[in-house]
Amino acid sequence: MTFLWTEKYRPKDITSFISKPHIKALLSSKERPNLLLYGPPGTGKTTFAHLLSKNKLELNASDDRGINVIRDKIKSYANTLKEDKTIILDECENLTEDAQHCLRRIIEDSKNTRFIFTTNYLSKVIGPLKSRLVKIKFECSFNCLEVIGKKEKLNFSSEFYDQLFKKCNNDLRRSINVLQAIKPNVENNTMIDSLDLMDIESEETNQYSFVDDIIGLIPNRIIEKFVNLNLQNYKEFIKYFINQGYFVLQLIYQLQDVIIDSEFYILMSEMEEKLIYGCSEEIVLTKMCLWRIQKK
Repeated sequence: MTFLWTEKYRPKDITSFISKPHIKALLSSKERPNLLLYGPPGTGKTTFAHLLSKNKLELNASDDRGINVIRDKIKSYANTLKEDKTIILDECENLTEDAQHCLRRIIEDSKNTRFIFTTNYLSKVIGPLKSRLVKIKFECSFNCLEVIGKKEKLNFSSEFYDQLFKKCNNDLRRSINVLQAIKPNVENNTMIDSLDLMDIESEETNQYSFVDDIIGLIPNRIIEKFVNLNLQNYKEFIKYFINQGYFVLQLIYQLQDVIIDSEFYILMSEMEEKLIYGCSEEIVLTKMCLWRIQKK
């Protein structure tokens, strides 16, 4: 049976978790504080929270985000007599503001319950809630990826792992999944330079990197078409982009390295928010295209 590498190499205890020494010392003490774990996706926040908890209630704020969940589930569990309980609230940035305010008093009144919050966006957690929690920043480097590669007998260079990690937006979980997808396509496990798998796309064949294909990156030729849009071809570009199955959110991420403009960054942040909340990709892309044409 083939296991996902993200599960195969998931840390099994605190000592095996790659972290800063002073954080390990803090969490090894008996009097553990309430925690707010923050950092990019795929850096091990949820895994770390589980390693710290025995008797736990876990909720994902993406699904349970309203004030009723706080009152019905969290408060009820916190008031039970069981000792040494932990409540894990994953992706807490998705909680409504009312729900976050409601949690303040529950945290203060809970004597036998510890709270662990995780978030990808620290700025979306209200100040009064953050002040009641010890904040721990999570970040990873490509070194973790290189360790896994060596255990799987993949003889890639350090440069390859570094580029792969960056292409996956420093998301370790995503990087590991891509690395696992690469392995069956590497013949005889021979040394392959990073440029062999991360080659720049060919203008003649419209082919682009094997790794980029797996990651889901948008080819450079599409980025160039966006940069050079005009009123005569932007509708055709939108139709082609949507029909090819590219993601507008990925386009936003990649354009940040191409277009250096403060107004553009403001627009992209607004468009990213609209996409996250379910706005039509075609509408968002149209707005982006018209902005680009206007700025040329």
